Amino acid sequence: MTIALTVPPYDMVRANARYRSAMAAVTEAVLATGHLILGERLQEFEKEFAAFCGTRYCVGTANGMDALILALQAIGIGPGDEVIVPAFTFIATWFSVVHAGARPVSVESACRDTCCDILNRRTG
Repeated sequence: MTIALTVPPYDMVRANARYRSAMAAVTEAVLATGHLILGERLQEFEKEFAAFCGTRYCVGTANGMDALILALQAIGIGPGDEVIVPAFTFIATWFSVVHAGARPVSVESACRDTCCDILNRRTG
């Protein structure tokens, strides 16, 4: 017997419905300043998020790939290095490693906990 299983796509409208008015207000406030990058709101966010994380600093980035590139640079990853990356991930994870000049090493996730098993699951 075959059972058909349909997984619905992620519904961003539904997921963000309760935050819609707050996001609209913040978006409007940012647009009103004319500072779409950098600016006072970013500085406020960086301070608040650093405090939330219990650290002294936070750097806001445009996207996850920029954040990964900065993180790799901060720890000195570069040519000649290998960086373990999940086999199933967004392509920016791999691109950020290549951008740093390092070589991405694919590792499968363990079924039991979806974490990378670097001792037993190296794939390439």
